[in-house]
Amino acid sequence: MFTKRNSVLFISYILVTFILAYIWHLVIFGSAYAELGISSLRPEPIFQFGLLAIIIHAVVFTYFFAEFFEPKANLASALKLSLGLGAVITAYAALSVPAKFEIEPASHYVWLELVFGVIHYSVIGVLYYIVSKRLIT
Repeated sequence: MFTKRNSVLFISYILVTFILAYIWHLVIFGSAYAELGISSLRPEPIFQFGLLAIIIHAVVFTYFFAEFFEPKANLASALKLSLGLGAVITAYAALSVPAKFEIEPASHYVWLELVFGVIHYSVIGVLYYIVSKRLIT
């Protein structure tokens, strides 16, 4: 259902994800990712694929928050929902990527992605909590 709240949640997810991912993967830990020696990493990523993945995630998060998060619920409920959904995405990124590609040491990559996932989905949970409280309809 298209509501003001859902529209703001959807757009917020995309913006926050781009900002956090850029800062984490390119600014703060760009050299760490480069040193992991991901041999098949594209010199120029396919931007459209990344954007499509983020849009799909935004649709899923917005849907689940609209269906399962009551605006009167507390922050812990928002974090539980966000971190639960985020665990699925993070597990794939953190565990299956180094399982398929030569990344050494794999444990460094796993930790970078796990920590990023916790930060990312905690921020999304707090953001969705605030937006849901302020924009009930």
